[in-house]
Amino acid sequence: MKKNIIYSLLLSVNYKTKTTFMKKIFYLQEGKVILCMIFLLGISLITFAQNGTVQGTVKDANGQPVAGASVLLDGTKKGTTSDAAGNYTFQVAPGKHTLVISYVGTESQRKEITVSANENIVNDFQLVNTGELSMVTVGSRSSTVRTRTQTPVPVDVIEISQVVNDIGQVELSQILNFIAPSFQSARQTISDGTDHVDPAQLRGLGTDQVLVLVNGKRRHQSALVNVNGTVNRGSVGTDMSAIPATAIERIEILRDGAAAQYGSDAIAGVINIVLKKRTGVLEAGISYGKYITSYEKNYALYKIAGKTDDPSVKVRDGGNLQASVGYGFKINKGQLNLTGEYIKRDATNRTGTYTGAVYPNVNNVNRDDSIMSARGLTRNSFDMNVGNSEMKGGNLFFNFTYPTSGKTELYSFGGYGKKDGRAAGFYRYPSGIPGNAKIYAPQAFSLYPNGFLPFINSDLTDAAITMGARTKFNQWDADFSYTYGMSKFDFTIDNSVNYSQFFIAGNRQTSFDAGGLQFGQNVFNADLSRKYNVLNGLNVAGGVEFRLENFQVRAGEEASYKNYDPPTAAAAGAQVFSGFINSNDNNRNAIGIYIDLEQDFTDKFLVTGALRFENYSDFGSTLNYKLASRYKFGEAFNVRASVTSGFRAPSMQQRFYTRTSTLFVGNPLMPIQAGTFTNGSVPAQILGIPTLQEETSNSYSIGFAAKPFKSLELTVDA
Repeated sequence: MKKNIIYSLLLSVNYKTKTTFMKKIFYLQEGKVILCMIFLLGISLITFAQNGTVQGTVKDANGQPVAGASVLLDGTKKGTTSDAAGNYTFQVAPGKHTLVISYVGTESQRKEITVSANENIVNDFQLVNTGELSMVTVGSRSSTVRTRTQTPVPVDVIEISQVVNDIGQVELSQILNFIAPSFQSARQTISDGTDHVDPAQLRGLGTDQVLVLVNGKRRHQSALVNVNGTVNRGSVGTDMSAIPATAIERIEILRDGAAAQYGSDAIAGVINIVLKKRTGVLEAGISYGKYITSYEKNYALYKIAGKTDDPSVKVRDGGNLQASVGYGFKINKGQLNLTGEYIKRDATNRTGTYTGAVYPNVNNVNRDDSIMSARGLTRNSFDMNVGNSEMKGGNLFFNFTYPTSGKTELYSFGGYGKKDGRAAGFYRYPSGIPGNAKIYAPQAFSLYPNGFLPFINSDLTDAAITMGARTKFNQWDADFSYTYGMSKFDFTIDNSVNYSQFFIAGNRQTSFDAGGLQFGQNVFNADLSRKYNVLNGLNVAGGVEFRLENFQVRAGEEASYKNYDPPTAAAAGAQVFSGFINSNDNNRNAIGIYIDLEQDFTDKFLVTGALRFENYSDFGSTLNYKLASRYKFGEAFNVRASVTSGFRAPSMQQRFYTRTSTLFVGNPLMPIQAGTFTNGSVPAQILGIPTLQEETSNSYSIGFAAKPFKSLELTVDA
């Protein structure tokens, strides 16, 4: 240290005096210092060459690699973290040491090692879950692992794999209904296609204001637009039932606006579904349940059917059957997890007895009772089906990862599913044949002398695949991915008629292809992240997202929508669901650019911020921000707050969905035709409806998280 000071002073003196005498002294001293530096460097190189190397792999309880596990020498800051493949390596001076391995949600491990000069020591570790804390990945792009009580915004972590068999439900949306207070999904009845896809809400906001991710990647929405008096009418959501619950490890629900981080639809928050990665374990199961109840209405139905007069007979309906099988394959250092699931859901019926007019009046007098008596019928013979629709189908999902080196990992995941649904509409009573269509009443009566209950049959196809690579270069973590998602919804109507079609002699068509909807989404992502040693750590992240979207409407067959006798027909098209008249095929693109900063000022004080710019080809640009903070008063108590702006772009489905449907009004109920038209249509222009713009929002939240006891977590957010 003294020589360094002299050297510095001599440089200073030499610079100021510039005398020949001082130059000689400087050169003399400089030579000595250089010799000393060479000597010390040699000693350092010799010492470095004598160090040993400690290396190994960190795996979780299921044998999967763990990235980000801390590996330190006890009592020092000497160490490293495991990479994407779970590997770690660093230099250690010869001697005895204690390795400490730690990772959130697992028990810390210690191991005594003795290292000799130039020796390579291999120590592998398998972590054991404590069951106390759950790791959170949604809402942050930092490599720092945090629990749900340490995040600056509220995040629920639900270990679906541990509770899926304890809820008594088989579909994901219904399971979340029971265990996630901020989540709500309501089944609809007599609501066209929405009988087959449950609208899901978060924090009481719209079904299209929540973004769904799978393994952190954007999930596509359903092709269906909710119409005809449903919950969230006019909106489009994600079909959660298309993701088998048995393929899921956990679900993270971010209960805060996150449009600045993830883009459109994240006004209410984000649901991130994490798929299973475990290997070497065969998981198979089958379950079946029925609802058994009794009430006077259904006793009467059983008697009418001639089944029994025993009042002790109970009604059984709404049976649910689920069968699943899954297995994880070890592929060298990688893994492939496959899960298949089949679900059959029977319909339920909670209707009451119809009390209105069944048959047309005879000489202005209602003759229902005498007609029904002559035909061996009662009013119970004319009931609607009010309850859950019938549904059956299966899904196959996969999750694949493969480390190609210590720095790079390839991954892919996705699934394919098919569902068939059947739902009833309003009963068409002989007394309710509309207006001039009564001209064709004799033909209609010949098919359905006592009226008819029409059905909407759905054929749903859902497919998605993501392919990508995670790597590291120049201290930057990089993630490049491509995701394709598709939802297809086809309609077939049966036990129905097109009244105007009776204008054609001899026609007795009762089943119709009503057309369908299809939505496709392509997403390209490039994300970068790096940790800087600023104060207690600064994480800088940024990226680009490019989306291509397509929405198609397939017209139904002519008889499903056509008015064959325009002067007289009052209700053209297939009863219960008139087919789509015109086919269309529309595209748009969107690009988003974001930057995300996360600064730990101290080990207690954290501030995060994000800024995102998005531009859509069909309506323009938007800029959004988010700022959040958390302060730890101790390990058991934290306070947090956030302020954020959000947006939701009008969906392709909302912009281009159009059709005519039948609504029932009045007493007795009479059908009328009602149209849903596009924003740019002539009816919209006549009514003065402006062009669509993005939805915008501003939100503010404050709350605290506490862990007063080992087995108790408490979070309160407003």
